[in-house]
Amino acid sequence: MKNEILTFGTNYKLNDGIKTIVQSAKNTSGALTVIGVDLDRETIKYIEDNKGKYVDGRELSIKHNIDLTLSPYTLKVIFYTLYCKRYTDSDNVFICDFTDVYFQRDIFKLINDNKVTVHSELKKIETCPTNSTWINTCFGSEVYDNIKNNNIINSGTFYGKRKNINTLLDKMCTEVVRALGFCGNYLIIDQPAMNKLVYEQPDIFEVREDNKVYNLAHNTETDFTLKENYISLNNYESYVLHQYDVNEKLKTFIYEKVK
Repeated sequence: MKNEILTFGTNYKLNDGIKTIVQSAKNTSGALTVIGVDLDRETIKYIEDNKGKYVDGRELSIKHNIDLTLSPYTLKVIFYTLYCKRYTDSDNVFICDFTDVYFQRDIFKLINDNKVTVHSELKKIETCPTNSTWINTCFGSEVYDNIKNNNIINSGTFYGKRKNINTLLDKMCTEVVRALGFCGNYLIIDQPAMNKLVYEQPDIFEVREDNKVYNLAHNTETDFTLKENYISLNNYESYVLHQYDVNEKLKTFIYEKVK
């Protein structure tokens, strides 16, 4: 069985966030693949020197006629779909953002054989002006009204058997195309699309609310503790911390920890 962490980035130079995902993935969950468009040579070398795999997204875009003027948040859905179908034979895939993810434990121990696992932010859509704007802009008020009473699903971290991931990504592409026709090349389409799918087609998802993957966008000032070398926020035993960079103290601690 092969496990693979998959991420995407464009126009990055090497920074502490990139070092963090590379080092923490290597130390916990294993093989990391970065699909990159115009990453600098130092970043590519760092990834490859630390047992990661680099895939040149610009080369893929030429080969498969991908429009690189699309938003990076749209491009990542396209690249993930292409890569998972055509360029890997991994059994399990964890898809995540690039510069704000820290692995503490082996995330693949949590794989659901039958569904794609996503994580709730434990905050209602209608209470978040940002997510409300994204959904209304991408899919209109009717879709928004139908799902606004549910918790926000974060699209920056999801995982499962690759066959299930492929099913999800096909559906994501359909929603992205629908949104592009509705609102044009909007910056953020992936998260509205994910939330629409989770609440319209729940049978293909496992929604976890235990913060095993902790999306920290709403925890800018939350204190943290260290228990047996694992970072704990709000007493959750998290396998992965996402968006840790919203919390300056936590970000500084993690950067020092992975050096």
